[in-house]
Amino acid sequence: MLRIIGWSIIAIIVLAVLIIIIARVIHYFKIKIDPEVGIQWDGYYTIGGLQQYVQIRGRNRNNPLLVLVHGGPGEPFAFLSYAWQLRLEKQYTLVHWNQRQSGRTYFANRHQQFTVSFEALMADLAEVISTLQERYQQPIFLMGHSWGTAIAVEYLAQHPQTVAGYIGVGQMVDFAKEAEIAYDRAYHLAAKESDTDYIIELRRAFHNLRTKLRRFQHSPKTMEAFDAKKGEYLDQKTLWTKLKVGWLSVTSPLLTMRDLQWLLMEILAQKRYREIQAPLTEFMMQYHNSHYQFQIPVIWISGDEDYETPYLLVKQYYDTVEAPQKAYVELHGVGHSAFLEDAEQFCNVVIQQLAPYR
Repeated sequence: MLRIIGWSIIAIIVLAVLIIIIARVIHYFKIKIDPEVGIQWDGYYTIGGLQQYVQIRGRNRNNPLLVLVHGGPGEPFAFLSYAWQLRLEKQYTLVHWNQRQSGRTYFANRHQQFTVSFEALMADLAEVISTLQERYQQPIFLMGHSWGTAIAVEYLAQHPQTVAGYIGVGQMVDFAKEAEIAYDRAYHLAAKESDTDYIIELRRAFHNLRTKLRRFQHSPKTMEAFDAKKGEYLDQKTLWTKLKVGWLSVTSPLLTMRDLQWLLMEILAQKRYREIQAPLTEFMMQYHNSHYQFQIPVIWISGDEDYETPYLLVKQYYDTVEAPQKAYVELHGVGHSAFLEDAEQFCNVVIQQLAPYR
């Protein structure tokens, strides 16, 4: 009996590996770009004295560039580009950049001493965009996601003439207010279920976080404890997205061992991961977006199930912004990672909103 069980487990593992290999091969040929007319390149630029990973994909090298600033801190998603951006690649050349202390950039520089700060990331982004301008001489649009939106809007405040437009996906506005809105929502849902024990634990976690913030003690561990507790009621969409991302990752033709190592570190070596991101996480916990005037078109996309960067707060922020052109788009049934949760709807919105500014 044990032998039969053993062989069955081996057979299941072999079948799973075969399915993954077949899926990766299919995806590889599906996303292949003709080098005569388009761009399909990935490698390292020397940025800020470091080797920083960049992925560039587009079907026509004469198209404008769309530079993506990933969230986290420390959550690059270049290896998932095949899963959602193929339609955008027909009209834009998409550029993914792994920030310092993230993904492949981290592994390329882990034996070096260098500064990790928000200001360093700002300088890196400026150098990335300058390098792209010199090499491709095409208009550049900027898209930030979550943590990346904080970097993006601060960059725009200092370099307003370098890009043609901005899209914020899951825009960060005010960390403390975002936590408060998430708390209220989780509390409301738990109260409807008369989940008294959960409410007590939620109150404790939120109280600890708020106390730390008021004392300017920016503890990533306290933040994570609150995130985990609120997530029991708010992260159903996020949980499904994580499962989906897991499958998309292992079947990605772009996934390398360095990407896999980074994902495993985030999951299995959380203490080390927290240490790496600590200076950036502490900055994020005290972040307040104070930029309300832009000199370029600005667009915000939010999911109506997003309680990481709550759409209600993004909408309030949008209402106060002054810009030559601005737009706010709310996607129904979508959480924090709209491009992965509903790629078709997301790409349609991006194409439609950017069309007047190409």
